[in-house]
Amino acid sequence: MVAAGYQAFADQDMPTLLALFDPDIEWYIPDELPEGGTYRGPDGVLQFFGTLQETYTEFRVEPEQFSADESDRVLVEGHHRGRLGDQTFDVAFIQLWTLRNGLAVAFREFCDSDKLLVLFQHQSAVHH
Repeated sequence: MVAAGYQAFADQDMPTLLALFDPDIEWYIPDELPEGGTYRGPDGVLQFFGTLQETYTEFRVEPEQFSADESDRVLVEGHHRGRLGDQTFDVAFIQLWTLRNGLAVAFREFCDSDKLLVLFQHQSAVHH
């Protein structure tokens, strides 16, 4: 199910992706990032996805390994790759999904946000 969600995101198939989310999903992105914070519900997650399109020239989520056990959690390791303005980036992430009754109820991302923050500082300097 989680792998299908990543494929739906890559295909920009938001209805399929949002259908995997519990109505009360809690979606967390590291606070220090411009789009960081906690988003709630499918509408909140959709709002977050909109900030990605506004912020990044190109943004890809590339999962590489899925780890699941008997519990309700799935750990995904991978990379965010893309462009911010004229700068490319490759940032490793770990994403933790919590599932209940076949739906995602929580998502937490951990990444090397310093790599992205340096790019944001560069963009800000270029535009000022």
